[in-house]
Amino acid sequence: MPIVTLSHALRAVATASFACHQCCPNVSVSVKFCYTSSVLFFELQPGTNVSIDHKLVLENVDGSLQRWLLRGVVYLGANHFTARYISSSGMVWYHDGAATGSICTPQGSATSLDLHSAFGRSACHLLYFKELM
Repeated sequence: MPIVTLSHALRAVATASFACHQCCPNVSVSVKFCYTSSVLFFELQPGTNVSIDHKLVLENVDGSLQRWLLRGVVYLGANHFTARYISSSGMVWYHDGAATGSICTPQGSATSLDLHSAFGRSACHLLYFKELM
């Protein structure tokens, strides 16, 4: 069972505190975006216990908030990659080129599926698109 969401993990990194190796006091580090890409791509390390967020909200340097929406999950298992595409309506489409060729098969709503695994393969990459405002 996942113990932390991707959003929480990103916030923890963005507001981390580290010890200075020269003078030893803790130094606060704040990570904010000056410019944002239209795509965020995350790699999940094997065995990580991270819950997959359907949307991310991160702060820009000017204090404004930017949302990214989950649009794809890549899976790896048995030396083979597969993927799920999530449409703007929340419909999930599964692709396994070895099994279905160029055809994607519908699987239902993103909120009703466990996106951590698909047909015995584990999620290894997450793809988020910037929400246009």
